[in-house]
Amino acid sequence: MAQSYTPEILAQQPEGPYRIAGYCLGGTIAFEIARLLEAEGHQVEMVALLDTYNFSQMKRFGFISVFSQRLYFHARNLLSTELKKWPGYFASKLQVIRNGELRLLVRATLPWLFGSKGSEDQKQQAPILDLNQAAAFAHVPTYYPGTVTLVNPKTNYSFFPDQQMGWGELAGGLEIIKLDVLPHAMLEEPGVEQLVEALLSGSIGK
Repeated sequence: MAQSYTPEILAQQPEGPYRIAGYCLGGTIAFEIARLLEAEGHQVEMVALLDTYNFSQMKRFGFISVFSQRLYFHARNLLSTELKKWPGYFASKLQVIRNGELRLLVRATLPWLFGSKGSEDQKQQAPILDLNQAAAFAHVPTYYPGTVTLVNPKTNYSFFPDQQMGWGELAGGLEIIKLDVLPHAMLEEPGVEQLVEALLSGSIGK
């Protein structure tokens, strides 16, 4: 994905400096794009990984553990959100479920429920989330000499134990910004306002 996106970026903006950010798996892709640009001699001014764990370093997790934590975080997010904004929050998360996240979670933690059966057409038409998950866990990032900024929620899942999110030895410098939000709220109001403020202020915005 990074090898595909980088030429598109260069076609739109042939010269740096570049500011690149991505959420979750998108952060891993942003990290790889930064590596490719830097290797080609371009100036990368910012690389921001938004709640992005290095999947190759992530602890194994069980369905009950992740599902219960996810319910807790969503409930807390709703309680900290104005009532009039609840429909927008629900709409956003329902879209994620429709895109297959719940099925992906079950498949990752309880694969025996799916078995190995299925037509060749079904196997060839794997949902994009399945492909993204496979890519995320298969990929092992390598060193990037520049500074990387991690933008994380104040509390995270128990299977994300490393405060450096697995990136500590992979970057020339590491800046960690903690937002006063819980998981799944960074891109929703009012958390997204904190994210914008963090991106536009301090060293990350220079």
